[in-house]
Formats: sequence, C-alpha cells, structure tokens
Amino acid sequence: MCRRDSYWVCAYANNQHKISQEIDPDPLKTSFFLAMQLCEGVLLVLDSLGTPFTRAWCCFEEAMVIKHFKDLVTLDVVTVHNGRPELLCQGLTASELVAEKERSPGYGYTLKWRREATFPLALLELAYQLDVTTASASVPLDRQRILNCINDVPVELHSSVQPDLESQKCTQVNASLRGLFAEAAVGIAGRQGRLSDALQVLGQDEGRTRLVLDLRQIQALVDTSCLSKDTLRGLCRLELLTVDFKFCRGLANVQGLADSLSMLEALTVLQLGLAWCTALTLSLIHI
Repeated sequence: MCRRDSYWVCAYANNQHKISQEIDPDPLKTSFFLAMQLCEGVLLVLDSLGTPFTRAWCCFEEAMVIKHFKDLVTLDVVTVHNGRPELLCQGLTASELVAEKERSPGYGYTLKWRREATFPLALLELAYQLDVTTASASVPLDRQRILNCINDVPVELHSSVQPDLESQKCTQVNASLRGLFAEAAVGIAGRQGRLSDALQVLGQDEGRTRLVLDLRQIQALVDTSCLSKDTLRGLCRLELLTVDFKFCRGLANVQGLADSLSMLEALTVLQLGLAWCTALTLSLIHI
C-alpha cells in the first residue's frame, strides 16, 4: 500500500451519531453506493463468524458488485486467523507481480499459493449459504429498502411496499453472490480437498456468463470429473470459460470437461492452461 492509495470506510465516512440523517431513503443514493462508483476495488473484511454475509448493508454492497460493477471493480477478502492477517485476492499482490516479472514465470503465483494456503476456507464457505432475504439490519426499514432496491421496486415505494422475498431477482442475486465467493475459493478449496463443494455452488449460478477457474498447482487433481455435466448443467448462459490447470502435474485426463462442453451452447471462448501438466499427452486431449 503506497501513500497515494485511498480507502473509503463507512464507519468513518458516516456520522455514527446522526446515522439516520446520513442514510438516504434510496440505497442507490447512499454514500455506500456512491463510493463504489469511484473505487477500483472492494475489500470485504470478515470477522471469525462471517458476519458480513448476514448483514443487510454488507449484502447490499456485495450485491451491487454483482449488479453494477462486476467488470469494473475487484472484490478481495481479508480476515485475521490465528492472530495473522489473511488475504484472498483477485490476481497477484504488488510484490507477487514483481516476483512474477523478475524471477521465473510462475514464481509470483507460487508465492500467492503459499500466502493463500492459510486462509480459513471454512469461513469463506459460509458464503455458500448467503441469503439476502434473511440478512438483518439495525434499522428494519433499511432492510426493507435494500430488498426493494434489489428487486428494482420504484424508489418512491421503497418505504411503503413489503419486499417480495421469493422474487426471481433475490434468487438471482443469492446465486450470483454465492457463486462469486465460490469462484474465489476454488483454488484453496482444491488444495484442501473441497473443490466439489465450490463447483456445486458455481453450477447453480444460472445467470453467469463468465467463469474463471484457477486450479493451478492442485497436485491431487488427476482428471476433470469434478467438471462433469452434472456440475456445469446450470451454466447454460456461459459465454467465456477459463480453466487454468498449470502445474497440475498429476492431471492425466480432461475428458470430463470435454464431455461437458456440449451443454454450454452459449460458449464462444474457451481458454485452457495446461502448461507443466506433465502427465497429459496430446492423445489424451479430445476437446
């Protein structure tokens, strides 16, 4: 972090002694949303209970990343585990980027894998059950307005209409948010033997059009049965699929993934990373 970096923190940006005056009735006009329009990334700070997955305002910010800013901002996750800070981020940190450029190719990613190896996966897996409709708020009216905003109810009705908790939009946001965190978790989940759980959650994100699976250096991965038709069946709108298997030296068969591709009728771009998959031969690749 350099001196020019800026972080917006709602606890400091809003007057906590006059909070009702700080919050606009329209969630899209609150400081929360306005700040996100100006930022390059969102940093989610998790406590040991995963509280942000159950709080309405936190879910609102996470949902806005999905609905409005998914291709514009990054979403990184940080927590403290066993007295140490743990970071799960998209891409490489600044020091890892330097290592990737100045050392041998892949060295920066090796540092990333080592850093993320101690991230508490069980904490991130709490997001697999995230539900915006059951999230709580200190002010019940805030929760009502947030859910109506997610449901695209006209702003003038936010305070008077009870939110539809079974709406398709809430269902889509739930699936997208669960998928967002599952996508972030696949690497460490694979290295800890829990990849199938993350992929099952991703397979339910039916509105997803892009999917990036970073499966690099998962030595226990010997085939792609985890990417079977049953797993990917719900991703019928997927247009871009990137699967990086680099350094999966035990990977000997990708037929499971090949068999699944026929279901992805909207798919136009497929990117596979197979470098240093030394157990694979061209005769085993039929995609």
